[in-house]
Amino acid sequence: MKILWLINIVLPQVARKHNEKVNSTGGWMISLSCEIPKNNQLTVCYPYNKDCNDSIDGVSYYGFQGKDNKKTLESMVARFKEILIQEKPDVIHIWGTEHLQSYAMTVAATKLNLEKKIVVSIQGMVWYYAMHFMANLPIKVQLMPTVRDVIRNDSLLHQKTNMIWRGEYEKKTIESVNHVIGRTTWDRICVETINPAVKYHFNNEILRDSFYIKKWNIDGCDKYSIFVSQAQTPIKGFHFVLEAAVILKKKYPQLQIYVAGSISPFNNGVNSTAYSKYLYMYAKKNDLLKSVTYIGSLDEKQMCDRFLRSHVFVSASSIENSPNSVGEAMLLGVPIVASNVGGTSDMLRDKIDGFLYQYDASYMLAGYVDRIFSNESLAKQFSKSAREHATLTHNRERNYQDLIHIYEEISKNDESYVAIDGQQCLDL
Repeated sequence: MKILWLINIVLPQVARKHNEKVNSTGGWMISLSCEIPKNNQLTVCYPYNKDCNDSIDGVSYYGFQGKDNKKTLESMVARFKEILIQEKPDVIHIWGTEHLQSYAMTVAATKLNLEKKIVVSIQGMVWYYAMHFMANLPIKVQLMPTVRDVIRNDSLLHQKTNMIWRGEYEKKTIESVNHVIGRTTWDRICVETINPAVKYHFNNEILRDSFYIKKWNIDGCDKYSIFVSQAQTPIKGFHFVLEAAVILKKKYPQLQIYVAGSISPFNNGVNSTAYSKYLYMYAKKNDLLKSVTYIGSLDEKQMCDRFLRSHVFVSASSIENSPNSVGEAMLLGVPIVASNVGGTSDMLRDKIDGFLYQYDASYMLAGYVDRIFSNESLAKQFSKSAREHATLTHNRERNYQDLIHIYEEISKNDESYVAIDGQQCLDL
């Protein structure tokens, strides 16, 4: 089969060729991009600072320019049409609906009568995420941007408005396709609410290599430590983690919270955001500044090591589909406390693999972390159960074969298509 991907990151293969930093996200795509070319022809389209073409280890890579604004929509459509005509794919796999590029690809494919060959993978869904973006932040924080926010036109309200705007195109994308790939009850309901006629294909994800190999051991972790993988925006709920920390420190004064990410949650300088400023002031008021360690962006190995050294992993988001951080923690067997939002409960079984709690009930988050801190047997029980469950959910071979079967089903549509705008007719 000839498979064409539209993705939203630069894969390591391309980054290394251009001597650029390797992206630490998108582990599921990285794994599959190495596996699929063994038996199929793969083409990858990715956002870049210029239009460019590469061929690496038999895979064709097309960089395209485009941002989330209407000004670039027409140029993206034109670029995608050129690529589709050149590559003649049997399947067009769009990874994610969060950005305008996804809609541009559906427009380009439709112009070439290729819409039946499209399948869209659901990652997050910005239309629904926008509803939960503020995550119960105080109104004064929502409405008071910092100088940095004003200069960059990047206040919390602007971020939410931007998500709503992108969500409109996300809905158009889903409305225009026949096939969608998802993996949770939440994403299926969201998709079918937008397009009741769409065919929903179930396919769990393959995670990064390191997390299938290592195994958490309570004797090797930093006792009474919490790991949080992101804290950049309100949607990740780090303010709830701080609220829980106030409670936990009464019993565990040695509590230490490690936070990864591209920006420090306590940035209080000239580049502070309204959210980071709020987190800093809250932590300072409650004597938490020394209880939180910002560890920056981590590559795959560093992330794996941080998981293994943690006593508990916390996912405190106000909304998620199926957070890969939870899947990676489960594969390693790290005890987990996670907010019961979106599709998380399809991944983690409450009180079997870990604890689920109401996302804005920080006292429950604190209580569940305390139960794991104080009960070594419970921590080991959760570790064993979560690891066994995740080994099935993220089974490499099964999930890969399921995806190939989806591709095969879609590629059976062998109708010819006629290109418009004067393009030559093509038979696929």
